[in-house]
Amino acid sequence: MKKEYDSIVIGSGIGGLSTAALLSKAYNQKVLVLEKHWTLGGLTHEFEREGNYSWDVGVHYLGAMEAGELPYDIFDYISDGQLKWDKINDPYDIFWYPDLKFGAVSGAKNLKADLIKQFPEEQKAINQYFKDIQKAVNWGRDRFLSISLPKPVASIPKFLAKRKEDFFLQSAQSYFDSHFKNNQLKSLLLSQWGDYGIAPSKAVFWVHASVVAHYMEGAYYPKGGAKKIAETIVPVIKRSGGECLTNCEVGEIIIEDNKAVGVRYRQRKGKRWVHRTVYASNIISNVGAKNTFQSLLRAPIHPEINQLKGEATAITIYLGLKENPASKFNVNGGNFWFFEDYNHNKMATNQELINGNIDMCFLSFPSLKDRSKTAHTAEIVAFAPYEAFQAWSDTSWQNRGESYQTLKNKIATAFLAYIDKKLEGFSDMVSFVEVSTPLSLEQFTNRKGGAMYGLPCTKERFQMECLQPRTSIKNLYLSGGDVFMLGVCGALLGGLASASLVGSKFGIASLFPKIMMELKKQRGANHKEGATTKKGIPKLETSY
Repeated sequence: MKKEYDSIVIGSGIGGLSTAALLSKAYNQKVLVLEKHWTLGGLTHEFEREGNYSWDVGVHYLGAMEAGELPYDIFDYISDGQLKWDKINDPYDIFWYPDLKFGAVSGAKNLKADLIKQFPEEQKAINQYFKDIQKAVNWGRDRFLSISLPKPVASIPKFLAKRKEDFFLQSAQSYFDSHFKNNQLKSLLLSQWGDYGIAPSKAVFWVHASVVAHYMEGAYYPKGGAKKIAETIVPVIKRSGGECLTNCEVGEIIIEDNKAVGVRYRQRKGKRWVHRTVYASNIISNVGAKNTFQSLLRAPIHPEINQLKGEATAITIYLGLKENPASKFNVNGGNFWFFEDYNHNKMATNQELINGNIDMCFLSFPSLKDRSKTAHTAEIVAFAPYEAFQAWSDTSWQNRGESYQTLKNKIATAFLAYIDKKLEGFSDMVSFVEVSTPLSLEQFTNRKGGAMYGLPCTKERFQMECLQPRTSIKNLYLSGGDVFMLGVCGALLGGLASASLVGSKFGIASLFPKIMMELKKQRGANHKEGATTKKGIPKLETSY
């Protein structure tokens, strides 16, 4: 059994790419990345259509992208400083209700002041909420350290986190119901639930607070578009002799004596499949915990994970525009969240979407965020029930039949009419329409039900011991969003935690100083000291 690589990473989403790049750069490992899609990057990739139109599929906006913030520093490190960011103009999020419109602006003080101005009777509760957000991210730091330090030491932050678990793992809805009286304000503060994908009555407060903290100082977009994420990271992996292969379907993680030793996969070469077996010292799976434990092992483990249900999925309508929307609609790159009700738990199901009844949606303008674009675009995203499309689940992409296309056309028409009521004349600007459904997400992410955020962020999820980088099988690790936190930066931190344990027996205590020292050299004498606390541990204040 010849080991051709130090580590094999399954899946090239940002969790997988970050793990591979960290191992390559910090520990000089030769890493093989295997990707099922024909494009690297997972949900950070970008696609193009005729007319010079292009869209991101998952990077609508990110927070914490200034030097000194952990996500920025990690991206800077794994891209050799080549990945740059543009700040999105304020307001970066616009929440639009039937009788309320509110724009979220950069800076905690600014956001708090705007909320108090509009809801002065709730000043005390608002002040407490901002304090609790900070407490939540500090609690998240303990959780992160508990999964990224060696076991004996990790027991300390794990104990600290466990003591406050009841408060931070209560539902977001429960927190707001017990702290606020004004129902309109409750709903407004819950408006970003779409960034974690499930109803506030099910999502834990820690995740909600972490998302809010993530964008507290503003929102950012990759300079040159979402495709730059993979484009700038892959060379770092290759520099140490690694490879990133596309069109590769992993069928099995090979286990011998309860130790992961390799993978079996097939790679598409034109119209034929080539079957291969490759061995390595470490196997890191970035394709989700359910896929890893239930599908890639000959003897499945952790059946309890199947109890986690209700993963978020969505339809996305990709639009090509005839002209720049900025002047006509007075938009500047910020996102619109449209809601027809103040009851987010009701709207989260969106059961009537396929009948043209729209409760909520998200509208984004990628071309206004990526200033290099010459052809203008928009995206409409709305959560949708997978069951509405299940009749076509046995078909393949672009071969699902006329009835499926008819349904997609019906959905697109309904959403364009809906947006027209908000931004008059919007549909007249549209020259290209393409609709993605939960089936598209299922096929390209290889996650059952098109689970766009991975496992649902419920209390039950965060109480499962198996959801961390370490697994019960030696040399098999998890990476990505299921390890720590959902979203691009959550998956990035999952990659950091995984690489910490694979690279050194000291975990993050070894890797983090390596990153900071290299960044100091990389940035030169004017380097701003990185994301550390006084004790020299990662600062996660706005890291999710």
